[in-house]
Amino acid sequence: MKRPVCVLGLLYLLLWQLLLVCGGRQTAAYDDREGERMCLTGRVDRKVCGENGWTLYVYGVRFAGNGEAEATQREAAGEEGERQNTNKSRGVLCYMAQDAFADQSSIPSIGSYVMVEGICKPFLRATNEGQFDRQSYEQLFKLDFSLTNS
Repeated sequence: MKRPVCVLGLLYLLLWQLLLVCGGRQTAAYDDREGERMCLTGRVDRKVCGENGWTLYVYGVRFAGNGEAEATQREAAGEEGERQNTNKSRGVLCYMAQDAFADQSSIPSIGSYVMVEGICKPFLRATNEGQFDRQSYEQLFKLDFSLTNS
């Protein structure tokens, strides 16, 4: 074999393409929940400070709330139960305003468990071929939707 690196590169590209095709797109279980107020608990995996405030990457998310809200959560998950626990999401992006924290010491540290409340905002899907698909992009990072306080 004269060019083993070329063959390995082609195999890598073929495997990557096969993974994308076979993996397929998962249907978003939260598209119909847009604008709904949710209360969640989870572990802070990453935090980023931007000009509009903090962004928390919260994983191992569980829905918190009263029995009626939990029943609604389970009902909304429906057939998604095989992909995810009916009371659990993989991850959520939480957008927090600068004034959400009294001072720097009240910002949750990485690895800490938090309870957050906000409005569900599913990630946008591509509507045209070749357009950026935010939902597919965020699914690579195991994020299901975002929460905002407005």
